Amino acid sequence: MKARLAVLLFSVFLAVASVGLARREQGEEQGKQQPAQNNPYYLPSQQFKTRFENKNGSIEVLEQFDKLSEHLQFLQDYRIVRYRTRPGTVVLPHHSDAEYLLIVTNGSAIVKVYTEAEDKHPPLILNQFAALRVPAGAIIYTINSGGSQRDEDLELIKLALPQNNPGQFQDLYPTGNFAPSSFYEVFSKKTLQAAFNAEYEEIKEALWGPEQWKNELIVELSPKKLRSLTKDAKSSSSEGPHVPLTSLGPVPLRDIKPIYLNDYGSFHEARPSNKYPSLKNLGVGASYLNLSKGSLFLPHYNPKAIILAYVASGEGQNEMGSPYPINKQEQQQQEGYIERLEAKVSSGDLYIIPAGYPVAVSASENSKLKVVEFILNAESNTRSFLTGNEDNVLKNIDPTLLSKTPQKLEKLLNQQSRSFFVKREEQPSEEDKSTRKANRVAWSSF
Repeated sequence: MKARLAVLLFSVFLAVASVGLARREQGEEQGKQQPAQNNPYYLPSQQFKTRFENKNGSIEVLEQFDKLSEHLQFLQDYRIVRYRTRPGTVVLPHHSDAEYLLIVTNGSAIVKVYTEAEDKHPPLILNQFAALRVPAGAIIYTINSGGSQRDEDLELIKLALPQNNPGQFQDLYPTGNFAPSSFYEVFSKKTLQAAFNAEYEEIKEALWGPEQWKNELIVELSPKKLRSLTKDAKSSSSEGPHVPLTSLGPVPLRDIKPIYLNDYGSFHEARPSNKYPSLKNLGVGASYLNLSKGSLFLPHYNPKAIILAYVASGEGQNEMGSPYPINKQEQQQQEGYIERLEAKVSSGDLYIIPAGYPVAVSASENSKLKVVEFILNAESNTRSFLTGNEDNVLKNIDPTLLSKTPQKLEKLLNQQSRSFFVKREEQPSEEDKSTRKANRVAWSSF
């Protein structure tokens, strides 16, 4: 079965390559490229919508995936949330009707999660590229201490799994006059008086009176209060980089031993497993991709996993093949249909890689590319590379089943001595040039 899938993906790879070369040559002649807005799997930073914003930071969300595009209906149960806060501020305590996996993409955070199992644990220090699970209903607050220099902005990206209505979630706050509004306001006067054993006016003043938070979901802390709230915070590095402090994490993705590594890049992955119980309980994996300038993460596909990738920093390019027509007017008439999708990505952008789609990711010549990924269906996924020396699934297949010129194909598949990451503009040796020219369509697309 896997061999048949690999044969199909190889034909897809060649088709994408052929289409890609034709479009690239056409673009070079016309001086322009295919517009990124034709790619439903690329969501630029501007598509995040602001839920709250003040001078101390913002809370943003992406629209429901199935409303963004019919091609994203398979993600209708998920949402993406982004926090950006200034140093010395806190996102006020709240709980949500969604479960979260959050990853720090810039700066460092101090997070306290209140559940029955976690109340006794100190606040957690989440350094850049650390992941943490937040259960639905858990009360949480998030502090930006400013990092080691006390001046770093904090950015968090969160995958939300709503518990009630698919694709819809809300945060609920215990106190506040407006933005936030106290959830206690929904109870009747008699209920509140009985519950608190206090007079109604006393309750009102303490929870949602005029002196309470108003348009202050993100609040600046005094230096004294900041020290008080953070003095007992613990980092996973104090216990060793692979030792989660609690059942929720954190998982320091950058400190995990990379599964792919060479001079051009590294890939660090944490799968749902007994080693990472926070991810196992959630059923979602997480990863960190680090590409050096001008480097390429070789073409590959994920048989089962769906990837939601967020660009933490840098610029680069995502190239992918879709077996389904993007344009509604186009009809899938034949077996082996493939359509090339391309997007130039930069900090704050999100791109999606569906299961089985061939993909390649590269960093620009001028900047490194750092990407964090949420991995759905990660438990039994094994990444299959389409080029490279190691883990190249096509090398295990009889070349006569893949090509009418099996000798040329076999030579091509064995020509790349590197694995996983290469320099994108690396030039072939003189003796290789004739072979690569003969196979230009298959090679140059990616």
